[in-house]
Amino acid sequence: MHAVLHRVCNQQRASDHFFFFCGTAVCASDLTSTNRVSSRLREGALCRVIAGCGGHDDWRNGEAESMTLLVELPVFEGQAEVLKPYVPRLLIEWTRDDPERRYLPIEGSLAFVDISGFTALTELLARKGKIGAELMRDTLDSVFRALLDEAYDWGAGLLKWGGDALLLLFDGPGHPQRATRAMWELQRTIENVGRLRVSGGTVTLRMSIGVSTGTIEFFTAGSVHRELLVTGPVATETVSIEAVADAGEIGISSRLAALLDRECIGPPKEDALLLAAPPDVDRSRAREVGPVSGLTVASCIPIAARAHVLLERSEPEHRTITAAFIDMMDTDELLGRLGPDAFAEALDERIRSIQEAALRHEVPFYETDIGKGSIKALLTAGAPSSTGHDEERVLRTLREVMDRPGVIPMRVGVNTGKVFTGDFGPRYRRSYRVFGDAINTAARVMSRAEAGQILATQVVLDRSRTTFETTPIDPFKAKGKSEFVRASIVGPIAGRKGERRAETPLVGRDAELDALLAVLDDVHGGNGWVIELAGAAGIGKSRLVGALIDRAADVRVLHS
Repeated sequence: MHAVLHRVCNQQRASDHFFFFCGTAVCASDLTSTNRVSSRLREGALCRVIAGCGGHDDWRNGEAESMTLLVELPVFEGQAEVLKPYVPRLLIEWTRDDPERRYLPIEGSLAFVDISGFTALTELLARKGKIGAELMRDTLDSVFRALLDEAYDWGAGLLKWGGDALLLLFDGPGHPQRATRAMWELQRTIENVGRLRVSGGTVTLRMSIGVSTGTIEFFTAGSVHRELLVTGPVATETVSIEAVADAGEIGISSRLAALLDRECIGPPKEDALLLAAPPDVDRSRAREVGPVSGLTVASCIPIAARAHVLLERSEPEHRTITAAFIDMMDTDELLGRLGPDAFAEALDERIRSIQEAALRHEVPFYETDIGKGSIKALLTAGAPSSTGHDEERVLRTLREVMDRPGVIPMRVGVNTGKVFTGDFGPRYRRSYRVFGDAINTAARVMSRAEAGQILATQVVLDRSRTTFETTPIDPFKAKGKSEFVRASIVGPIAGRKGERRAETPLVGRDAELDALLAVLDDVHGGNGWVIELAGAAGIGKSRLVGALIDRAADVRVLHS
């Protein structure tokens, strides 16, 4: 762990920061992620910063300012090319051509590629600490590069990295044949690169694939960042077909089958048809995105992921996170009933609510993904950044989101556990990814929730400082779990647990503590400071801050 001391705040960082202004210590992790902090600090308007990023009520002097746009884009001038690989080509082109448009139907083919075996690989390498994380990064990076290189050779564009899955769009002339041929080649590719020999064992990655074609319906929504959302009947059909396919199989829709030669079509399987042979079609490389200077590429990436990318600190890690899946339900039915414009408004209302509540409680908004007639949003407190007390922050965020009225019904599942994180992909399309059982279990807990319910595992409730009214549900078995999963319905806030301060003395941090105390002496002289504490999760950053506060009785302390 090390401390970086600044007299002025002149960097966009995504680490733990402590601000000292005229005798007031502010412990605010990742406040700079709103991208307002630097300019506001130079103005000395600390209270306006906290209101602007939606801090708790005791931060505010009056109501929080409007969150119509929370990103000051000039901060990112010159960074667009760095961020470009992390944004889908479709969203960049949409932003370039018609940024005010919120609904975009596209004639194309959609492929959902689910890769099994990642969880086993994660668990195998988690035992090896940092070396295991580096092995995981190198292994998965080579797999994703091979798969995307093949898919892009047939004109694909990667829309989403949904968990262990890839969502690919093919458009333009011949897209049904190119999509189908690409999936055939992807199965051949995974056979070549998916048998992974790592220290301690061998893991085999396999794929099940669903492909459909027709009018694919896209939306953008959000106030903190511009999120690309995929929904509608074709998206649901694609996910449903993939669920029918077993590992090694490619399922296609009847509409797609009608566009292929008969010899390509295999036997039916439930509501799908299996692909028996690849269509004869020429390769057609995906078009380049082109220059993005002048485009608001930064606004298309979630705040925490954006800060992570710009820091260029992409070391792979094993982390503990609290994952929350928010399922926005009945989206296909609502889209058909309301029409695209009214549905876009309802969807924007929900995404704004989630983004803004997450920002207020400093919980990273990770991504959205497609479902069967639904859209799922995933929050990952602890990856890529953590502010401490992740379980409490997530539950408060979710309670706030669920208590807001809206047209689209929601249900939520929450879990805490270990994951692997890292950056993957070829130079033209990359992503910050989180893999592990913690996320898989959160998804399975969500599937047990009813509309309007938040379900949290017991570990989440035990670790939260804030207590909630809870109602246990019957324990249930979950895939990959040897023991029953225990979860409860989370109701309104009931109170707060007493905070326990460690009674053992602080050991081995004398130099860091002396440096912090020297800063306090200078603050008493009227100078302002920003202190960044950097170190691995669990190394003792919060304990060091606690020790500083214990020795600063004459300093007013504000907690975010």
